Amino acid sequence: MLNLELVKHRLGQYGAAWILSFLAVFLGGLAGGVLLKLDLIGVADKLLAAAFVGLIVAVAAFVVITLFVAAETWATKILLILLGIVLLLPLLWAPVLALISCAWIAHVPIEYSSVYAGFRIVVGRALYSLTELIFGNPLVELAWTFFQGAATVVGFFSGLFQIWSFLQKMSARPASA
Repeated sequence: MLNLELVKHRLGQYGAAWILSFLAVFLGGLAGGVLLKLDLIGVADKLLAAAFVGLIVAVAAFVVITLFVAAETWATKILLILLGIVLLLPLLWAPVLALISCAWIAHVPIEYSSVYAGFRIVVGRALYSLTELIFGNPLVELAWTFFQGAATVVGFFSGLFQIWSFLQKMSARPASA
């Protein structure tokens, strides 16, 4: 039997992680690259590397907890792991999108960031292989554009639902005297 309440809770945690990683990197990029006038590309490399490590560690912890600690059915565990795999790239896209936004504000080409370029290369190769497998010919640019749009929409709406749920809980609490 599936524990859909746990799945809903984990999706809420995903939304919170997406929003927090976006905001942390966006604010860090603005603070370093725009306000302090540091080299935004250098700031981007450090922020993206830290965000990727943090998110990968969080996802690894999620997998370990789901597989070995959670007292759930295997169906629930498998569903959670599959959702984690499917949502990993959109989660990693959040800090990238944040730095793309900072670069746009600062009028700096983010393509000079080595970590950003590495991310594009790794994801591009994965998308190339996937599109070649599915469609028979590589439509990498179309797949990359679809990935960017889908990751942005998934992250935005998961974060929006998380914020909405938080606001509903806050408004439902009785006021203390």
